[in-house]
Amino acid sequence: MATGTGWTIGRKLMASFMLVSGITAILGGVGFYAVYSGAQSIDEIGEVRLHSVDSLLTIKSNAENIRALAIPGLPAEARQSQYDLLASAREEYEAAWKVYEPLPQTAEEAALWNQFVPAWEAWRAENNRFVEVCRQIDGNGIADPGDLARHLEQFTKDHYALVQRVLHLLHMENADFEGGDDHAACNAGRWLPTFKTDNQQLNALLRDFDAPHRRFHEGVGKIKTLVAQGQREEAQQVYRTEMVVNMEHVFKDFEAMLAMANESNDLFASAESQLLGPLAQSQDAAIALLDQIVQLNRDLAHAEVEQVRGGVAGRSDCGRGGRDGPRGAHHPGHQSEPDPDRLPTRGGRRPGQRRGVPGLDRLAATG
Repeated sequence: MATGTGWTIGRKLMASFMLVSGITAILGGVGFYAVYSGAQSIDEIGEVRLHSVDSLLTIKSNAENIRALAIPGLPAEARQSQYDLLASAREEYEAAWKVYEPLPQTAEEAALWNQFVPAWEAWRAENNRFVEVCRQIDGNGIADPGDLARHLEQFTKDHYALVQRVLHLLHMENADFEGGDDHAACNAGRWLPTFKTDNQQLNALLRDFDAPHRRFHEGVGKIKTLVAQGQREEAQQVYRTEMVVNMEHVFKDFEAMLAMANESNDLFASAESQLLGPLAQSQDAAIALLDQIVQLNRDLAHAEVEQVRGGVAGRSDCGRGGRDGPRGAHHPGHQSEPDPDRLPTRGGRRPGQRRGVPGLDRLAATG
C-alpha cells in the first residue's frame, strides 16, 4: 500500500527500524567507550601511578632497617646484610622513580614533587654519611667496643689490686693471700683468649701482651714462695727486678687496648648521633612530602573512578530517557533502573571499584 509521498508502509517501517538501529548502535558505542575509557583510566592510576608510589614507599621501611648498623656487637654477616638491603632498596626506588616521574601530574602534585626531590636527595646524602661512619666501624674491626672497654677496665683494676696485695705481703706481717700466680686463671687470662677481632693492630697487641702477662703472674708466685720461706729481701728483689718491669708492660698494653676500644666507641657514638640527628630530620621531611604525594594520588584515583561511574550512569539515563520518559516516571512494563554496580565489568571489577595495589595501604599507613 502506497502513501501520497510514494513511500509504502513497508518502506517506512524499514526506515524507522534502521533509524532506531542506528541510534541504538550509537548509544551502545558511546556506552562501550565510556566503560572502556573508564577502565583504562582506572588501570593507568591503579597500575602505574599508585604502583610507582608504592614502590617509592618501600625505601621508607628499607632505609629504617639500616639503623641496625648502629648497634654494637652486630655480627659481620648481619652488618653486610644491612648494606645489601640498602643497595637493593636503592635499586628498587630508582627504578620506580623512572616510572613515576614522567607521568602526567596536576599542578599541586608537581609542586609537591619539586619539593620532594631535593628533600629526598638531602635524606640520601645523610644516609651516605651514616654509612660512611659505619664502614669506618667495620674497618676498625671491633664489633662491641663498649664491652671490650668494660672488660679492660676491670682487668686493669684486678691487676692493680694484685700489686697492692703483693706490696702488703712484702712489707706487712700476716698478709698472705690465695691465687695470683697463674696468668691463665685471672679474669684477663680466661677472657682474652675467647675475644675475637678483625683489628690487626689489636691482635698484634694481644700477642705482645701474653708473655709479660705470664711473667707478671710468675713473679707473684716467686714472691709468695720466698716470703713463705722467710726470704723477704730476696722477694723484694724479685719484685723490683722482675715483677715491676712486666707489670708496667701489662698496664701499658691494657691502656693501649682501651684506647683502641674507646676510638671505636667514638665511631659508634658518631654513627648514633648522625642517625638520630641529621638523618632522622631529613628523613622525616622527605617522608612527610612523600606521604602527601601518595595521598594526593589516592584522591586523584578516587575522583577519577567517581567521574567514570557518574559518566556511565549518565549515559545510561540518556539511553533510557527517550524510551522510558522522564527518570522516575512509571509506565506499564517499565523495568527497574540498572544498578551502576552491576554495569559490565572488566577483569572482574565494577567500574567504580579501584584495583588494589599490594602493600600500598599498609605502607601509607606507616607514614
